[in-house]
Amino acid sequence: MDRPIKVGMLGLGRAGMGMHLNEYRPRLDKFQIYGVCDLIPERSEKVAAEFGSKIYRDFDELLADEEVELVDIATRSCDHYAHAKKVLLAGKDVMLEKPFAMTPRPSSSPISAASPPDLTFTYATTAALSTALSRRVRLSTLASSGTCMR
Repeated sequence: MDRPIKVGMLGLGRAGMGMHLNEYRPRLDKFQIYGVCDLIPERSEKVAAEFGSKIYRDFDELLADEEVELVDIATRSCDHYAHAKKVLLAGKDVMLEKPFAMTPRPSSSPISAASPPDLTFTYATTAALSTALSRRVRLSTLASSGTCMR
C-alpha cells in the first residue's frame, strides 16, 4: 500500500471513540482518519484536533467527498443497515461493526442491484480492525448469500 486509506468516521459516540478510533491509532501508517461526522459537534472537533481530520456537518457531505475511500460506521445499531446501504450506493467501501441489521435477513437486493460488485463490505464481530480486515468480502458475495455474516 503506497499511502494510508482515507477513512470517514460516521458516529463518534461510545463505539466510535472508545473502540473504532482505538483500533486505528496504532495503524495510522495504513489508515488516515480523513474526516469525521457526528451529531454532536464537540465530538467531531475533538477527533479532528487529534487526527487533523475534516469535519462534515452531515452524512451526505461526508459521502459527497471524493477523497473519502472507506466509511467506518459507528452509529446506533438500528441505523447500521440504512447507513451501510447509503455508503455502498455512494460508491464507497464500508467498515461496519456488528450488528449489520436488526433482523436476521435484511433485504440485500436493493444494495446489490445498485452497487458495483468491486466495493468492499467489511463486517466485524468485534471492533478489532486487524480481525475485520481479514474478513473482507466482496459485496456481490454478501448479497448473493442471502444471510448476514457472523
